[in-house]
Amino acid sequence: MNPWTARWAAAVAFGLLWCLPADAHEPDAKAPEHTFELSFGQSQLFDIPPLEVARRDAIPTSSAVFIYEHFLPREFHVVSLFNLPLSTTKVLTDDGVVERFASPSIALGVAWSGLGFEVKEFVRVEMQFGLLGGAVVSRNGRFFPLGSARVAIRRTDGFGLYIGAAGAFRVDTVALVYGVGHRF
Repeated sequence: MNPWTARWAAAVAFGLLWCLPADAHEPDAKAPEHTFELSFGQSQLFDIPPLEVARRDAIPTSSAVFIYEHFLPREFHVVSLFNLPLSTTKVLTDDGVVERFASPSIALGVAWSGLGFEVKEFVRVEMQFGLLGGAVVSRNGRFFPLGSARVAIRRTDGFGLYIGAAGAFRVDTVALVYGVGHRF
């Protein structure tokens, strides 16, 4: 999928969610209690070279992101994710483009979503912060800490859209993450 198509689709979805009429949901209905969320998204992974290495021009790697969250008391969530790169990692050098295999990764950790506010009677905006431990799924299987932050626009029926950023410290990668999720 063309990255611009995905960005336009996300922008249109955010716009439609924002513009839903207030009477599209019963005002007296209580929001159901959700126990878990399944999300599917996309990310743009950017490699960050170490300071001692000369600047290089890296092309972001597109990847698919699958997230499962189990809700705990007091706005905490157990988060697990699977990140599947959809292309190789490409770096522009004086000799041309150098490509290398981009390994999938998995992570498990905790997230907190205690900051939020109601936009309409059935739409809520939430900030979510997470700390996870991850591993690269490859022969060497490096472990890495991962920090994340995202903003989500959610309806009381469980549907939500999100955009955020994540940083993996031992593998020197940052990512722009966006997608959709549904709470059950």
